This record gives sequence, structure tokens and C-alpha cells, in this order.
Amino acid sequence: MNEKTRTVFSILDDQPTNTDALDFIPYRDTLVDIIDDPETRTPLTIGIFGGWGSGKTSLMQMVKDTLKEQLERRGEEALTVWFNAWQYGKEETLWRALILHVLDALRPKEPAGSVDEQQARRAATDESKDLSDYKKARHALNSELDDLEVSLYRAVEREEVGGLEIDWGQLGKGAAKGLVKIGLSYIPGVALIRELAEAGKEKTENWGAEMIEAFRRERTRVHVDQVRFLEQFRHRFERLVAELVTGRGRKLVVFVDDLDRCLPEKAIDVLEAIKLFLDVKGSIFILGVDQKVVEQGIKVKYHDLAIEENGDGKSRKPFDGVAYLQKIIQLPFQLPPIEPDDMEGFVRSLVPGFSDARCAPVFAKGLREPNPRQVKRVINVFLFLQRLAEKRELPVTPVRLSKVIVIQHAHPELYSVLKDEPGLLVELEKHFRDEEQRTATGGVGTDSMPQRRGKEKEDKQLTPVHPRLTDFVQRASLRTLLTLHPPDEEDANFIGLTPQDLRPYITLTRRTAPTTEAAEALREIFVPQMVLVPAGEFQMGTSNEEIQWLFKNTDWAREWKKKGWFKDE
Repeated sequence: MNEKTRTVFSILDDQPTNTDALDFIPYRDTLVDIIDDPETRTPLTIGIFGGWGSGKTSLMQMVKDTLKEQLERRGEEALTVWFNAWQYGKEETLWRALILHVLDALRPKEPAGSVDEQQARRAATDESKDLSDYKKARHALNSELDDLEVSLYRAVEREEVGGLEIDWGQLGKGAAKGLVKIGLSYIPGVALIRELAEAGKEKTENWGAEMIEAFRRERTRVHVDQVRFLEQFRHRFERLVAELVTGRGRKLVVFVDDLDRCLPEKAIDVLEAIKLFLDVKGSIFILGVDQKVVEQGIKVKYHDLAIEENGDGKSRKPFDGVAYLQKIIQLPFQLPPIEPDDMEGFVRSLVPGFSDARCAPVFAKGLREPNPRQVKRVINVFLFLQRLAEKRELPVTPVRLSKVIVIQHAHPELYSVLKDEPGLLVELEKHFRDEEQRTATGGVGTDSMPQRRGKEKEDKQLTPVHPRLTDFVQRASLRTLLTLHPPDEEDANFIGLTPQDLRPYITLTRRTAPTTEAAEALREIFVPQMVLVPAGEFQMGTSNEEIQWLFKNTDWAREWKKKGWFKDE
């Protein structure tokens, strides 16, 4: 394969990029200015909202890198954390993984020539300080961070695995002696008493009530411990940030990416951890999230709080996803739709060597509400099928192939119709071009409303459309796609092609690579035919000959026949 072919057919990856091909620079610079502004009040949570593949990760990386460069030019240190939520999505406690990342960022780093080392060496020359004092302080800081990390595990263990340790000898006179541990998952009540009865063997008259009361006390103690842990952790974390971040004129900037790839309820856990544990002065959080994921997570996590109102049988939440986000995110930023011209520049930057330059606007303007990831996926399909068409020596042109692939992905219902009747694609393009011509010559759209309605009826009578196309003639994106190139560019359009000419475009993905002998046969088009199958006995199950063989060679066949199982199988 030569270098040119390899350039044309390079399959695209799905990695975020720092190269701006979608005019994200104004968004990047504005966000960096807000984060870096000394007057910006913290804590602050910024939400970058956008659907799947809209470029949230790329924008966040651009913000992170630009912020770092801007601070380093001033001789300042950037304290940033990047947390990929999806990478830890299988963790039972995703929120804990986030907090551990943040705590790790606070640990003192000591590469040669670092700011901390320089400060330590300068301190070593002072009369009141020496290097050993710095090392002691650093050791104390690491110990504090270690203790905070351990406390996270203890809190979760206490909540999920905690138990009540019962001394039967102390609890009841006749009870069996020894310590028995009961899990906190049991709920006080009859079921608990039965469970304890199995372990206790003998019991006093008030034994059940005493046990339930002991159990309730233990559960209360666990909840009190959890509240204390939350208060203590937040207080200690806030003190560390004040000492290591704001006390040194810095900000802790945490980027949380790919929340919308996690289970919705886990995404909610991360948001709540930020609010409960980490939302302290000096911290800024930038979240990339799809708002729909949060709304779904609210429904999943708080479904027990639904209440019925007005007697209509419909359950309602005490708060919805929008209100929830408003409590957590102070600065929401919705990524706007990408302009067609920007998208075309993005497409050309992805594949600068299209075999036909006219393919680029097809991918930029033909898709319905395109986003960067969707465009990449569709282009990858095109690059693959173009190579496949060349291997099979099929008579397809790149620009027509690109249009069919866009239809397949953006209009799957139409693609299903075209698989049965490829010629309808020509009819649909004619319809759109007729409409375009009528509008250009003063037809529909140029008269008063009553006259226009009359002309619309007349137009429908003059240019009837196939019944299977009625659902598609009002789609603006289809009209744009099929009229994108002027009529005189015949090799880019479908008008003039026969169904046999069109079928290779439709069936390309469903055929296997032909052998040399079968390559010529591929040029013949075979239309599947319906075959009538006459009624008759349904042949299924074990035949009589097989049953006789089983009688001779197995021990279970006679029992099966006796019970009628062969007959009923």
C-alpha cells in the first residue's frame, strides 16, 4: 500500500484533542480567565453540559493545558486533578475514588528543582529553621493525608459491613455463652427474632425485645459515627486546602470527565461527594456531563421519595434533575450546536486527503445535529466501505457512497425502505429538486397564505410522491443532503441512475468479499423472491429410527417413551 492510499484510508481514533478545529478557543479562554481570576469566589463548580460526543472532554483538556501554561509563564504552580469517572465506574464507591485522587494531588511532590525543594533549601539557611524541620513537616502532612484516606475506607466498611456483637451470657441468664456477630443488614422485627433464636438456643422471656433494642442502639451508633466522620473529614480537608492551596496563593482545580458514561446513580454519588466532602474555599470543579444522565440518576436514586398528588395515579419527585443541578453547579455552560462551516473545517482537518473533496460537506451538513464523535464514526464507515468497494471493484463513486452512508446512520428508516426499493432514492431527490425549482421560480413560498395553500395542493397533484416516501419529504436535513451538489454534477447525484446502478451502494455492507471467479457474478443483481411453502406435517423431534437406536444403547429411552416425552418433545 502506498503512502497516498494509507493517508486516504486512515481510520480515525476517538481520542480527545487539544487542537481546536471547532472554534472552541473563545470558550476555552473565557473559562480559563474565570478560573485564574483572583476575584473569582470559591468554592465554585462549573458544569460543561453537552450530549454524547459533543466535545466536552476536548474542551476540558484545552482548559486544563491552557491554565497550566498561563500559570507557568508567571512562575506559579498549577494544582490540577483530572478524574476520569468512567475508568473507575466499576468501583462500588466511585465517589471514594474521586476523593483519593484529590488527596493524592495535595501530597508534596519533590522532583529536583521543584518549588517546595527550593523553599526548603532557602529555609535551611534561616537561623530558626533547617531542612530537618521541613522534612518533619512533610512527614506530618503525609501522615495526615494517609489518615484521611484510611478514614474513607473505614467509613464505607462501617456502613456496609458493620455488625452488632452480642454477648449471650450478658444478655440473658439461660442463653448460650460466647460472642456472636450479627450483620447490620437485618431489620429489627419478627425475621430478626427468628434469626437470633437459631443462634441463641435458649432465651429469657424478654429476650426478643432486649435484642431489638440492642440492635437499634447499634444502628443509631453507626449513623452517629457517619455524621461525625463527615464533619471531621470536611474540617480536616478544609484545613489542608487552606494550608497547601489558598495559603500559598493557589487554587485546587479538579476536572471530572465522563460522568455521563457511568451508571446514572453513580454519577449522582460523585456530585454529592463534591458537595459534601470537597466543596471548600480554594477549590474549583469543572464537570463534563450530559444533563439527561443526571436527571435519570435522580429518578433511579430517589425513586422511593416519589409521592402521588392530585389522585391521578402519577408519582412525582420532591425535586427534579434541573433543580438538583442548580443546587450543585453555580456556573452551567451548555455547549452550543456546531455551525456547519465549523463542522466542515473539522471534517477536512480529520481527513485532509478525501479521494473526492465534495465528500467533506456531505458529512458536515448531511447529518442531523452532528457532533464530533458521530462525524468520526460515520467517516470511519465511509473509509472502510470505500476501501471495500475498491477491493470488490464495484462501480461506486465516493461522494454518492458518502451520501448513502449518511442516510444509513441519520435516517435508518429511509435506509430500510431503500434496501427493498433502491430506485426510490432517485424519486426522493427529484421531489426535493422540484421543490427547490418551484421555490426559485416563484412557486410555493412566494405567495400570500391562501394562495400558497392552493399552490401546495396543486403541487402535490402535479408531483405525487411514492407512499413509502411521505414520512421523509419534510425532513430538512434530507433535503439539504440530496440537493447539496448542483444538478450538473451528475456523478455526485442519484438522478439518472437505475435501481441496478443503486443497489451496490445499498448492499455493500451486507456482501462478503468475492473470490476472483465470483467477482464478475457480483455485477448481476438478484432480487429476492417470495416462495410459497405448502402446508404439511411439521417435522421436528426424534425420529422412530433414532428412538429404536436409543432403546438399544441407552438406559433412559424406554422411560421417556413410557412417559410420552418423545411424543410431546
